[in-house]
Amino acid sequence: MEVLKKIRDHRAEIFLFSILLAIFAISSVLFWGHQGHPILDCGREAYIPAEILKGKVLYKDIFILYGPLAYQINALLYGIFGVNLNTLYGAGVANSLIILITFYLIARTVTDKFTSWTASFMVMAIFIFHYFITSYTFPYTYAVTIALSSFLLSLLFCIYYLKTSNPEFIPFSCVFIAVSLMSKVEYSLFLIVLLAIILYLKPVSKKYLIISLVSSLIIPIISWTILFYQGLTLPDISNYLQFFYKYSTSGLVEYFYRNYTGFYFSKNLMTQNVGVFWQELSSFAVLAGIVYFFLLLISDKFSHIIRFKIPRFLKPVLVFLLIIFFPVKLIKIYSAGYAFCWIPVSTTIILIILVIHGLIKQEKRKIQTFKSSIREYFSKNLSKEPVFIFITLVGIISTLKSYFNIDLMVFGTFVIPVALLVNVVFLTDYLPEYFKFLDKQVWKNTCLLILVLIALFIYMKHLTISTSGNIYPLKTERGTLYSVPEFNHPLDMTVKYINKNVPQKASILVIPEGLILNFLTDRPSHGWYYSLIPNYVETLGEDKIINNLEKNPPDYIFVNNRECTEYGFPYFGKDYGFEIDNFIKENYEFQEEFGDYFNIKIFKKLNHRQEIK
Repeated sequence: MEVLKKIRDHRAEIFLFSILLAIFAISSVLFWGHQGHPILDCGREAYIPAEILKGKVLYKDIFILYGPLAYQINALLYGIFGVNLNTLYGAGVANSLIILITFYLIARTVTDKFTSWTASFMVMAIFIFHYFITSYTFPYTYAVTIALSSFLLSLLFCIYYLKTSNPEFIPFSCVFIAVSLMSKVEYSLFLIVLLAIILYLKPVSKKYLIISLVSSLIIPIISWTILFYQGLTLPDISNYLQFFYKYSTSGLVEYFYRNYTGFYFSKNLMTQNVGVFWQELSSFAVLAGIVYFFLLLISDKFSHIIRFKIPRFLKPVLVFLLIIFFPVKLIKIYSAGYAFCWIPVSTTIILIILVIHGLIKQEKRKIQTFKSSIREYFSKNLSKEPVFIFITLVGIISTLKSYFNIDLMVFGTFVIPVALLVNVVFLTDYLPEYFKFLDKQVWKNTCLLILVLIALFIYMKHLTISTSGNIYPLKTERGTLYSVPEFNHPLDMTVKYINKNVPQKASILVIPEGLILNFLTDRPSHGWYYSLIPNYVETLGEDKIINNLEKNPPDYIFVNNRECTEYGFPYFGKDYGFEIDNFIKENYEFQEEFGDYFNIKIFKKLNHRQEIK
């Protein structure tokens, strides 16, 4: 009976959340196989877990930039459900659902169900179902999506602890941040925040500290034990760390981060961000003014003033008419790759405003020391506002990798969900506190309507690109990947060529990138040298690469014109990799070429047939 009563009390929220889940389910079907990119990164995510099942060892036989956990999970899923792209798609959808639900629950700790629903819909429409490699269902690396979902879970349990003082939440928070760090280091600073809370600001007992420590070590220990059982050695780790350090300090990696990620401060980028922010803010202000005035006119409060009440059945019709004539041109800027590039800075400004406002409210309160007041502040069960300040701080921390410029076409979609929540909640719930002339409910309805429409507009753009642009199927026994014909047609021809002409055990090296061919045809690549984009070539060194190719020559080398402008050198053989290109021409025989805009040249090792035998 008590359960039924709770259900009745939350019927509206259950209904709203069911709509969100229904949209998610339908979208998962519509976008299935239509996201990602056939050449960039995604092929690596399909290939490496399959190689793990064959006995290859991470950090020893295969170089990766991330933690081992995501690849181990996908290898396990391959073993259970089969080595197929559908397994990856399913894993991406399941993890995305965890992200969506967890995000909604975090939102509910600081705002009402309608704002939580709106923010969650924005995350789903703009980020989860992005059409490019920054989607959550088929991303450039599953390590970043698993890191995000576990980070959000860790944050959720930490918030529950702050609100309730129940120490049983802390071990869960510690476990999930450990999982996050075992996948990718994006959210590592949150670990410091978590430790500051449980050790100083709101300490837990030694019992729960020990439980948290032990439980957080379980998954890392299992993961690394598996690696050592497979054959990883300490010299292998040392060799990997040396290479990783050389890679991370590479000039071309810095070039990429400086020009495309917002990791480094750039006056030009900040100037651009200020301009974009002003443009988007102006557009939003115009829309908000129009919609606010319209909703105010049909509100009960205004009807009471003018002594004329608009019939209830007519109000949805009027709102529908407003949506039809909604000035779409003003929100088109939000669908660009640089939309939301200003969110880290705006989140920082929000934190400053909240802190100053809190200090003003407490200026009459006698505080002995800053240290004691902070500890006292966190020693009690927290209300929404202090929790919101905490989430704002975490939102800033989570965006630091792209703080100076969020780009949704790189990996901005993965770092700003929490910061987006902060901006949405501040806009809908807190702004009326500073502008008293605003009617709180009408303003909230105004913001939520505009935000939903913006998200819907971007969602429709992503859906159109995914289902009307990415329509050519690259279809094999290992699954189907849809992309534009310019890419998938030559890849399709190449797959057919491999299946017909290349022996099953023959090795194929795709230069500069294209592991999807290795995965779909079940042909091995070339160890650590499976990718020869400019930053890898700079790190490894052409002499070392050629020396390795001479000792362990691939049976076939496929050279494509994948553009690598983001690393400073557009095309292999024309702008970089000249010595490797000469090695191929001297030791390999040209066989076939497929494609025009995107083309693939196939080379076979000289005396190939005799050596295979």
